Order: sequence, then structure tokens, then C-alpha cells
Amino acid sequence: MSSIWKDSTKLPSFPAVEKDISTEVLIIGGGICGILCAYMLKQAGIDYVLLEADRICSKTTANTTAKLTSLHGLVYGKINKLEKAKLYFEANENAINKFEELSRNYDCDFERKSSYVFTLDNEEKLQKEFEFIKKFNKNAELKYNLDIPFNAICGIEFKNQAQFNPLKFIFHICNGLNIYENSRVSEMIGTVAIANNHKISAKKVIVATHFPFINKHGSYYVKMYQHRSYALALKCDRKIDGMYVNDTKFGLSLRSYKD
Repeated sequence: MSSIWKDSTKLPSFPAVEKDISTEVLIIGGGICGILCAYMLKQAGIDYVLLEADRICSKTTANTTAKLTSLHGLVYGKINKLEKAKLYFEANENAINKFEELSRNYDCDFERKSSYVFTLDNEEKLQKEFEFIKKFNKNAELKYNLDIPFNAICGIEFKNQAQFNPLKFIFHICNGLNIYENSRVSEMIGTVAIANNHKISAKKVIVATHFPFINKHGSYYVKMYQHRSYALALKCDRKIDGMYVNDTKFGLSLRSYKD
């Protein structure tokens, strides 16, 4: 299946690994996280190589809702410690601002929007979350009568959040990066990766593969489980002004993109 992002943008292709390589930093995984690492390292003048098993941004990044928010469900109540919650909030706000800075010279449909977490049946839970959030985000509001096609009781609003087109963004920042596609890492020996029967030697390794694939030491494959969400892009005559997610684990996420 395709995605609305894939239909709007054709990303460039990169060669596969065909020789042994030595580098300062090896990045494994060519989604938006790995590519942003490569971009930042290049800006800092640090030698790096990025390996992608398939095509860049062909999995999670190609199918994300592409919201840039500091509001991820009822996460702050789970953190439950003011100083840590404040750090989490500030880190996410800094990331949104950095995306805006990087997007200024590119057409990637970057838009500032409000973000909401809403409830259909648990006003008390949202009010409790809101009271905690107000301790570090004075601009947050508890809103009623939300403009969405559900009988939502209320929602917590974070202003000045953002949404964008992730593949349009990647199209611009991946230009000139040291990327190898179709180069699956089959084995790690310390900081030496084996890909396409070639050795890529590095001093540091960044694993940006969504799930850890190196299972020798931590047995992460035993501790984690696969989880998948489903997204639909539907043409409609009603534009939702803002980004929404509800307060349950198996809830809905909404945003608009053009029509």
C-alpha cells in the first residue's frame, strides 16, 4: 500500500555498500531519526556512514501521522515527577523549534497548529492531567466543545505545536548525505558492522532501527513486542483545525492535510 506522503514525494536513491569502510560514526537505520543524526553529524563536520536495509524512510516514516507535538496522550501523569515532566516537555518543545528552523528554507508543508488530547468518557482523568501540566506549561488550556466529529467531553490544548510532510522534509535534508541503501546489517562484532559481506568499522554506533536488532547481550527481542497502528487518508469536505489524539491506549489520532 502507498501513503499520502509517498504519493507527494519521490525520494532520491543511494548506492549499496560494495567495499569495506572505516568511519567515526556508524548510523544503522534510514528513517527520519537516522537521517537527522546523519544531517547533524555532517553539520558538525564529523565523519559518518548511514546504512539502511531497504530504501530510506520506507517504513514508519512513510506512514507516520507526522505530528510534531509535546502532547502524547496522558504521558505527563505517568511521569508524575514535576522536574522530569518539565524536562520532557522542554526537550519536545526544543525539537519542534528545531524542525521549524530546518524547515524554513524548504517546502515541506510545515504548519503551526494546536494539539489536543481529548476524552469521550473520563473528564476527571483529563482534569487531573491538566492540573499537573499547568505547573510547567502555563499556556495549556482545558477546552470544551471541540471541533471534531465525536462527542468529546473536553480536551487539553497545547498551543503552537506543528505538523508537516515528513518525506518532503527528508527530500531536502538527505541531499548530499553519506547514505547506503539496500545494505542490511547482518552482524555486529563490537563496533564493526557486516553488511553485504563488507566490514564497516566505526568508533561509535547509533542504532536508529525503531526496534533494537542486536540481540546478543540485552535479549531485547524477549522484552519487546510488535505493535502496529493503522492510518487512513480520506478526502473530506470538513477540515479539522488542529491535531487530536484521545486518551485511551487504543484511541484515535486525527489531523488534516490539504483536502
